[in-house]
Amino acid sequence: MHRRSWVLALACPGLLLMAAAFGGVAPGLPSTTGPWVPLESGTSVHPAGATPRSAATFASYGWQPLAGSSGFPQMYQTSIASDPVDHSLVMFGGCVGPGTCTLTNQTWVDANGSWTEIHPALSPSPRTASLMAWDPADGYVLLFGGSNASGLLNDTWAFKNGTWNPVIPSGPSPPPALDGGLAYDPSDREMVLFVGTPCAVGCGTWVYAGGTWTKLALSVQPPNRSSEGFTEDDADNGALLFGGETGSGSIRGDTWLFSHGAWGEVNSSVAPSPRLDPALAWDPSLNADVLYGGVGCASNCSPDNDTWEFQNGTWTEWTGGTTAAPPPALGLVEDPPTRVLILVGACTSTPCSNRTFWGFGEPNPVQVASEGSSCANFTLGYVSLGSGGTADLLNGTYPLRIVACSGYLVGNVTTGPSLIAVLSNGNSTAWSGSVLVQGAGLIQANFTHVASNPPLSGLNAISVLGLTFLELLLVLVAFAAVAGIALALIITARRRARTPARPSDAPVGKKPPPR
Repeated sequence: MHRRSWVLALACPGLLLMAAAFGGVAPGLPSTTGPWVPLESGTSVHPAGATPRSAATFASYGWQPLAGSSGFPQMYQTSIASDPVDHSLVMFGGCVGPGTCTLTNQTWVDANGSWTEIHPALSPSPRTASLMAWDPADGYVLLFGGSNASGLLNDTWAFKNGTWNPVIPSGPSPPPALDGGLAYDPSDREMVLFVGTPCAVGCGTWVYAGGTWTKLALSVQPPNRSSEGFTEDDADNGALLFGGETGSGSIRGDTWLFSHGAWGEVNSSVAPSPRLDPALAWDPSLNADVLYGGVGCASNCSPDNDTWEFQNGTWTEWTGGTTAAPPPALGLVEDPPTRVLILVGACTSTPCSNRTFWGFGEPNPVQVASEGSSCANFTLGYVSLGSGGTADLLNGTYPLRIVACSGYLVGNVTTGPSLIAVLSNGNSTAWSGSVLVQGAGLIQANFTHVASNPPLSGLNAISVLGLTFLELLLVLVAFAAVAGIALALIITARRRARTPARPSDAPVGKKPPPR
C-alpha cells in the first residue's frame, strides 16, 4: 500500500472516534430537549355549561391572613374604596412621614395584590378623613370632604379610569363635617351622606345623583354622630348604618336603614355591642352586609374582634371559628377581581411595618398531589404541604413552589378546574410561580426518576484535566491521525522535488534515445 494511503487509513478512524466522543452532550449535563415539559394550564376557569356555585352561607365563611401587598403605600389616616370599573382598590390622601402628620394627596391603586402610585394631572388637595365610596349609578368613586390644616372641607370629586375630576354641584353642597358616612342606596339609585360631627348648619341627610347634592327634610333620622359604620345594603334595598359616637361622647349600638328617602330604626333581638369605627361592607357573594370589630369605648379599651352579618333585618354573629384577631381596620372593602372582602389593617404612623391584610370569604379546598414520586415538597400560600395535602384558600393569587427530592426531576405541572398556574422560574429540580385560585381545584406535579451512574473503576477511573481514560485514549488517537496526514503531505512534496525530467522533454526534431 502507498504510504499516503496507510496514513489516511489510520487518520479516518481516529477522526470518527473523536467525533463520537465529543459530538454529543457531555456526561452529567441535561440535554436542551431534556425532561422539562412546558406548563399546562388545565381546563378553563369557567367551563362551558358549568353550573354557578350555590349561594355562600355565612357559617362557611372564614378569616384568612393574606400576604402583604407588594408596594403598599406608607400612608395612614387615609381613605380607601372599591373600584369595579378599574378592577382595583383605590386609596387617597392621609398622612406620610414619621411623627407629625404631613398631609398628602397621593393616589394609589391596587390590582391583584400589587399597589402602584398614579399621578393624575389633577387631584384633590392634601387631606385626611375623606369620605369615599363606590357610586354604581354614576360609575365612579365619589369623594367628599375631609380635613386639612385649615379645617374641614366640603368639596366633591369623582375618580374614574385613573383620573380625578372635580364635581361642581348645581346647587348647595353638604356642610363640612368630620367622620360622617357615605354609602350607595339601591332603592333610589343615589348616594347617601349622613353628616358627621361637629356640624352647625345643614346637618342630617343628603343625597347625591348625577353631580347634584340635595338636602332632605326628614322628621325621623338617626341622632348626629361620627365614626359610624355605613354601607350599601342590597338585600334590604337601602343603606345600613350602625354604631358611632355622638357629640357628647356616647357610644351608640343602634341600627338604622335608609331606603326610598326615609330612615327607619331596626330593632333586632340580637345585635353587635355598642362601638365606634366598625368596619362595615356589602358582600355581593354573601348577599349580606358584614361587620367586623370596632372599639367599645372612646379611649383606653381593647378593640373588638367579632364578626357579624346583617341580612333581611336581622343580625347574626359569625361562629365559623376562632377569629385570629385581625387588627383594627383602615377599611373593609370588596376586592373586585376576587370578590373577597379585604380588611386593610389600620396604621397610626410610618413606616407601617405592622400593616396586615386579611380576607373574609368562602374558602376553596385546593389539593396538591405528586405523580411518579412519593417524595416532594409543595409550598402553597406560604404553607408547606409536603408531597401532598389540601389547603383551604380564599379566591386570590398565591405563591407556589415545588421542589423535587434527590434523584427526581420536576416534569409537567397541571392545574384545574378553577386554578390557573403561572411559571416564573423553573428548572429540572424546582418549579416556582403563582396560582390564581377561583374555586376548588387540584395542582398535580409529575416527577421523573433519574437513574444514577455507577462509579468508574479500573482504567476508567483515571482522570487527567477532567477527562477519563477512554477520552484520553481517543484524544491521542486523534492527534496521531492528524500527525499522519501532515507527514504524508510532507513526504509527497519532497519526492516531487527530487524527480528528474522525463524523456518527453527532449528538443523538437530529435528522436529520443532507444531504451
